Amino acid sequence: MSSAVTLSIASPGIVTWVAHGQAAGTPVSFATTGALPTGLVAGATYYVLSPAANTFSLSATGGRRCHRHDR
Repeated sequence: MSSAVTLSIASPGIVTWVAHGQAAGTPVSFATTGALPTGLVAGATYYVLSPAANTFSLSATGGRRCHRHDR
């Protein structure tokens, strides 16, 4: 599935994807024609963490640790 999303540069970063329907632990990756926030790599696998109706944060591992964009 491919969809346009917004990524915040906060720490932890928040992905905004309207009505995404992703469950915690779902693997996701990103592609861009521009730049991703510091710490994210295009094509790398990240995992959905703390999903809400239109947002979620990311984990670099399948566990519960949140990926920080400032490291």
